[in-house]
Amino acid sequence: MPYPNLLVHVQDDDDSDARIRLAISLARRFGAKLTGVAAAKIDPVVSAPTALARPTHTGAVTMVDLEFIESGLRAAEARFRRIITASRIRTSWHSRLDYPAEALCLYAMTSDLVVAGRRAEATLHAPQSAFDPADVIMKSGRPVLVVPPGMPGLSGARVVVGWKNTREARRAIIDALPFLQAATQVSVVEFARRQDMPAAREQTVAVADFLRTHGVAATSEAVPYRRGTTAEQIVAFAEQANADLIVAGAYGHTWLHEWIFGGVTQVLLQRCPVCCLLSH
Repeated sequence: MPYPNLLVHVQDDDDSDARIRLAISLARRFGAKLTGVAAAKIDPVVSAPTALARPTHTGAVTMVDLEFIESGLRAAEARFRRIITASRIRTSWHSRLDYPAEALCLYAMTSDLVVAGRRAEATLHAPQSAFDPADVIMKSGRPVLVVPPGMPGLSGARVVVGWKNTREARRAIIDALPFLQAATQVSVVEFARRQDMPAAREQTVAVADFLRTHGVAATSEAVPYRRGTTAEQIVAFAEQANADLIVAGAYGHTWLHEWIFGGVTQVLLQRCPVCCLLSH
């Protein structure tokens, strides 16, 4: 079960170049078509509040704003096309005036895996660059490969599966099967309290057995909680195993239209030094 259609988020910056190259290498590995997507949007100008009035939208986006956005989208497309020129893979391109996460969710309907970077904050000089992969993970219905800045590639030879017996984790291992089947070593690991260790051992062994029926070279390990957070322990385990991919379920809920994640998912999204394949 490969990924015949990959989607990569493209921006006009150097981190985007590295992400495109990583996506190209995955497209070659899986014989996939690679679609680049760039999007940007600036909200209408908000008037300054006064003592007697709340801030209000003027409802206007100026022609200067539009040209600024469109020039950035053209530059992102130029980066994408320059990098893929010699790749000899099937490609397509989409750009639109929209929030980046919304555009990725839209085009995810024809993709099997979304490749995205970490959260990008809006700045004064680039207000259109705000992007949060959490929105894509929670809304797209597709697995999302979150790539750290400047990541040169992804071998995927050694993979760590952060296990927890939840719907999200069960979804994640199925979504990650193309990576897991190609890996030479897959470690299914659960960090548990002392009283929960027997159940953790039983479940990780069962998951590893299940993966082996799918041709995955999987082993299992239940690890007692130590000092530090679970996320820190997963990352430390991956580093010790020399893994460059972590597979995990993404746990969260929405509150006032904001995605609120648990500690493990939040750390993996913000600070993990290796690629993470996350599913919700």
